[in-house]
Amino acid sequence: MNSRYALAPVLVGITVVMSVALVLPFRTEQNASAADSGMMMGGAHLAKGQIASVQLGADGQAEWIQSGIWVVRIMSSSDTGHPAAQVIARFAMVKPDGTAMHVHKIYNFRADEMTQEGNSTNLLKGTATVAMKGSPVTDVPLTVKVFNNAVIGFWIGPDKVDGHFGTGPVYGTLSANTRAVMQEIHSMMQGMGGSMGATGQTYTIKMSAKEVDEVYRWSTDAGINPTLKLVANANNMIQIQNPTDDKHELVIELNDTELASSGDIGPDSSGELTFRPTMTGALEYHCEYHPDTMKGTIEVTSSS
Repeated sequence: MNSRYALAPVLVGITVVMSVALVLPFRTEQNASAADSGMMMGGAHLAKGQIASVQLGADGQAEWIQSGIWVVRIMSSSDTGHPAAQVIARFAMVKPDGTAMHVHKIYNFRADEMTQEGNSTNLLKGTATVAMKGSPVTDVPLTVKVFNNAVIGFWIGPDKVDGHFGTGPVYGTLSANTRAVMQEIHSMMQGMGGSMGATGQTYTIKMSAKEVDEVYRWSTDAGINPTLKLVANANNMIQIQNPTDDKHELVIELNDTELASSGDIGPDSSGELTFRPTMTGALEYHCEYHPDTMKGTIEVTSSS
């Protein structure tokens, strides 16, 4: 991954449209009232807002400014009975001195996971197509989180897009009307027996071993050695990839007492760890063979 792009929030503008084709129009006066009153279109819940933040470079200085608008559409799937999602985006990037302006588009989103983290964060995870310089890149990991029905974050890539958007989220805000809609979406997904808030569901985290600055680290879509979010009284599955030349073992512990382990995961192989915590609170994780560099914290929250 290109080290020029540091973990930092980004100002972005994103537009989501209702068709597969990436038209990304701004609202017209004709459809503005329909979009703002109730935010229900064709049986779907439509959420939208502005995005604005700064992406820092390796020196901690502003390297890119992104701006635009976003829209997320949540609808019921007649085939599965569970919610389905559409996320399509358009945003501009420009240097702080006004040079190198260019535009990116995100579309063809395919949701793999729709869950809840704690009591106030809604999560969408899947893949999308991202229009980069030259040609679109398909199957780019995309994570969307909505915090307290007020703030939205987009994690794009980073590996398949050469870290162009950094490893941290692109932040934005929800419009006033959308905040109420997100609460409706939250309730809808719970009532349909989907993965949000259902204690009998399995919450999945994808993690991999990665060599960073010539030392091994744990890596997820949230970054390097991130804080892992687990749900109490639910099955939490951590799927682990090991593309390195060494073996690794993920261990979860509390006060130096091992609570769960993945067992040895050899080079170029995979494994998993399933853990069902019975209480909320803070835990720790590390690699049995690289405990000083492959380590982090765990937050266990309630799903209710």
